[in-house]
Amino acid sequence: MQNSQNTNTEADYLSLSYLLNLIKNYFNILLLIGFLSGAFSVFYALSLNDYYTSSAKFVPVTNTQESTDLGGIAGMAAGLGLGLGDASGGKMNLVLEVLESTDFFNELYLDEKFIIELSAIDTYDRDNKTVSIDSEIYNINKSEWIENTNKFTKTEKPSLLEAKEKFHSDHLAFAVDIETNFLSIEITHASPFIAQEWLTRVYKLVDEYIQIRDVQDLKETITYIDNQIEQSNSNQVRRALSNILESQMKTLMLSEVSSGYVIKVLDSPSFPELKSGPGRAIICIVLTFLGSLLGYFFVLLWDLNKSRRFLG
Repeated sequence: MQNSQNTNTEADYLSLSYLLNLIKNYFNILLLIGFLSGAFSVFYALSLNDYYTSSAKFVPVTNTQESTDLGGIAGMAAGLGLGLGDASGGKMNLVLEVLESTDFFNELYLDEKFIIELSAIDTYDRDNKTVSIDSEIYNINKSEWIENTNKFTKTEKPSLLEAKEKFHSDHLAFAVDIETNFLSIEITHASPFIAQEWLTRVYKLVDEYIQIRDVQDLKETITYIDNQIEQSNSNQVRRALSNILESQMKTLMLSEVSSGYVIKVLDSPSFPELKSGPGRAIICIVLTFLGSLLGYFFVLLWDLNKSRRFLG
């Protein structure tokens, strides 16, 4: 009988009236916790650096005549056991794959200035439009990274994979509109100038990277077809290969001189005059709420524990 009374009494402690009375009984403590949570959230929000986002939009390059010509030639090449791939247009998926690839990012990683801007920037001075370097990461006077034997690189300089992860998680965002096939790219950085500069560099480098690769593939294909023509004894095969060779040489000529090889600019990389984050007001509200909620649960557990000791 005593156990039943104790159970009912403990259940009362979880009733709505009890939870509301808890606020009344511990109001000063909860108020203090809320105040400290709010103060911490403000301090934390103010400690965060502003960041700026440059954005641009691109359209895929399409060459209707080249695609039509290549379509007929590709069928002929397939019958001879040759694969010619796609024309320069319609390669938006390839652009996305290149943006994700480590080989492409290595082109950026080889630039020391880029890695410093990626990993060693401390703050941005809006008045003077300058950035400061974190002296615990990079010694700007000696132009060298601070030693750190615990890291793979033995310095504060990030490895290739570390730098790529940071670039993709903190700075780069891109997406393709399913309906229009337009590509949107955004670069975020503490400096609006660097954000715009990076975005301009990235899209040009992607286009150039694919162009160089395609030109190299075309040259190898042309060399191979030329050898096959010399080795073939069939006039029909030689004639077909000559048609393919002519088409590939035409494609090569266009590929080497093309400006905007796979993507063309629809909206140029913008200069972000206003910061895009952080949302300090939201940060303060969320952290204050979570801190107050955590404080309330602490008071609840403390009161329940005290009540159980009282009940016996």
